[in-house]
Amino acid sequence: MSVRSAPGEKSSWKARIGAVVLGVLLLAGLAYKGEEVWTFFTDQARVRAWIAGFGPWAPLAAVAFVALKVLAAPLPGQIVGTVNGYLFGTGWGTVYSLVGMSLGTVMALAIGRYAGRPVVARLIGERQMRRWDRVARERGLVFFTLVYLLPFTPDDVISYLAGMTSLSLRRILFWSILARTPGMLVGNWFGAYLPRFTAWQWVLIGLYVVLWVGLTVRYYTRMEALMLRVILWVEARGTRIFHRPSWHRRG
Repeated sequence: MSVRSAPGEKSSWKARIGAVVLGVLLLAGLAYKGEEVWTFFTDQARVRAWIAGFGPWAPLAAVAFVALKVLAAPLPGQIVGTVNGYLFGTGWGTVYSLVGMSLGTVMALAIGRYAGRPVVARLIGERQMRRWDRVARERGLVFFTLVYLLPFTPDDVISYLAGMTSLSLRRILFWSILARTPGMLVGNWFGAYLPRFTAWQWVLIGLYVVLWVGLTVRYYTRMEALMLRVILWVEARGTRIFHRPSWHRRG
């Protein structure tokens, strides 16, 4: 089964460019406000002490932010995990990230299951709906788990479509958590240990980020199509493990 991008498919790289521009603007704003603000946010101990002053509201805000990211925000999960790791440490940051991700996934699955196709189309866009609705029909847990696990896949969008299948929502949620946990753990560990990196490590990180953003902006659609072919190849050989669902049109 071949998958081709629709002409003018630009939403993915536009979202990523927006995230990069937002980051640059935030850094520019910090620089404009002066060295004191920059010094504060680069002092992990001071930032964590400040966050602790909000009591339970800080973890709740972190959980809510991750859930919102799953539902609507065009931000890579690694960025969210890195921020939570920096603010709360590897352990608690991962917990808050996974709780927020689970809540967001539950809501997306429920919308797909009970609100129906027209609502999902409005939330994720007609273009994404047409493309991934066609691909995700009659897929099993192997397919959805690999989408959650592998890079260059719309793992948040797929939650809405997974809810439209006859698969058990509990099983989808379980495998989505299992597939996303390694990435969340790495992202939170990275954020927690940011202040300990040496100058040379920062140079390597910067080169990696530039390369990743460049590849994402320039070749995201091709990488997504390649990753989808890999997923379909693996899924075709793993259907003996899981049951394939039938596709239900709702709404």
